[in-house]
Amino acid sequence: MHLDEKEREAIDIHNQKWILEYCRSADCPLAVQSTSIFLYKKVMKKRNVEDLHIKLFLLAIILLACKCENTTCNLNALFGSMSSKDKEKVIAYEQKLAETINFNFHIPSPYTRILGYLILLQEKRRIKVLKGQVDPHNLNFEDIDLNELLEEECENKEGIYIVPDINKLWNKSVLLLDRIFLSIDVENIHVNIYSLAAVNLPLRIIDKLIENVDINDVKCVRTKIKGYKEPSKEFTEKVLCKLLEFRKQSDENEELCNNNEPKL
Repeated sequence: MHLDEKEREAIDIHNQKWILEYCRSADCPLAVQSTSIFLYKKVMKKRNVEDLHIKLFLLAIILLACKCENTTCNLNALFGSMSSKDKEKVIAYEQKLAETINFNFHIPSPYTRILGYLILLQEKRRIKVLKGQVDPHNLNFEDIDLNELLEEECENKEGIYIVPDINKLWNKSVLLLDRIFLSIDVENIHVNIYSLAAVNLPLRIIDKLIENVDINDVKCVRTKIKGYKEPSKEFTEKVLCKLLEFRKQSDENEELCNNNEPKL
């Protein structure tokens, strides 16, 4: 079985969205979310999704990300319902993942950088916050229109950017970072560049905020995400069914050969 470029893109986006949604439902720290995405992007350059038990593989990624960040998530309910065979596959996947990244467990978090930028912007009096405070563990995207992201608001007479609600700015920035994750190969971009690009403020406000970041590189990231469009739900489901059928047939063949080791 072979997926074409569009099919592979649809599956990659679906898998990364699943990682983000699962991490948030399990109340995983933000660093675990970004580390999971980074691991997925890095490993999938060397692997074929067709060869994987994808859900078990994604769980192994999250499990390894938890260890990278020296933390735990609420994974007990899901792992508790797994068969011993599936648990063995997750553990095997995790070991192979660690080997693939050469046991390099230091992966910087863009989320914590965004939080730092918001503090720095206030200290440098580039923004003025009217209300609220950032709650990094309570994300709420219900009142945010994706089409409004990166829209400028207003400045006061001193040229300071007015932020009506800092927590809403934080939530918008997280959504922007999600979009960057899904649409760009962040592995080849410095974390300071794409995390700064995710701060939902005009370029002139964040320009020269930190050293060694060219605002043109930040602008380039934003230009790419503005043209981002996800594959349709119908197309993605069609590809998922195709993969599921292939995986089912492959598992049946493995049973016949008495070879239950995951391929990674």
